[in-house]
Amino acid sequence: MIIPISEKTVLNNVSLNEKKAPEALAGADTTAGTREISPTVSISGKALLMKHVFDSENSGVEPPVIAYREGSELIPAPLFLNAKDREVLAQIYEFAYQEGVDPAHVNQVALGLAYYRQNNDGQRISPLNQGFSYDLEGHQVSYSFTEKDAVTAKRILEGTAINSSLLDKNYVRHVLDKNRSALQHPDFEFMEQVINKFSSSNIEIPPLGTRFAKYVEIKNNYIKHLSAQTYDLRGGRPVEKDKARSAPNDSTKTRPENLQTVLRQIMAKYLEKSGLPTLFETIARLRR
Repeated sequence: MIIPISEKTVLNNVSLNEKKAPEALAGADTTAGTREISPTVSISGKALLMKHVFDSENSGVEPPVIAYREGSELIPAPLFLNAKDREVLAQIYEFAYQEGVDPAHVNQVALGLAYYRQNNDGQRISPLNQGFSYDLEGHQVSYSFTEKDAVTAKRILEGTAINSSLLDKNYVRHVLDKNRSALQHPDFEFMEQVINKFSSSNIEIPPLGTRFAKYVEIKNNYIKHLSAQTYDLRGGRPVEKDKARSAPNDSTKTRPENLQTVLRQIMAKYLEKSGLPTLFETIARLRR
């Protein structure tokens, strides 16, 4: 399927920033691959993938697929996208352009999938909300989706399209899990359109209109929860502060200031019993 270009594209060294008449492109090769000029320049979804994900639209060479292995964290994430991922993403870019969707929406899906692959299909990504996060005041911290995103995520997970979607089902479930992706994730409403479109559930996709025509990044697009109880974090493990006050804290026994006090008391008692002169007594005798 061929789709028109919406942004600056280079074709056989001819720079195109807007629609141009056929005579203006008389010297350009308009027959190679899927490119057409009748009356506008067109480009395939695969070319859009190359442009937006691999930043290599003009090289004509698709980057290799890198399989996950230990120590590969420094390799750019997009290289971990496998052949099927790239094919599906190319179709999504094509669909998005036809519907007037800002490609940044697809970029979020593509780069999220790439990061998932780079981390051994998400296995190396540390989950959230495991009870180990605290703020400076001792509140236990957890995170969840906004109410709007939670409703959309639930609708996708309980729908039929996810089971036959071309987009990797395990990745979709990973993204829709608040314990995995609450802090950063693609636009769930756009993902829902993609999942429904590229599935065998025959779900009718109405025209998207201008819903996704402009991508707007929402900062802190999550809900941060703080526990009512605060915890004393000075010991080896969190202890509720009111319990910490009423119970002895074993960790204080090793604190330097307490150890010095104990040593002074021991020395004082030893000197009293032994009859040895103190430093002051020794100095006084020397002055006599």
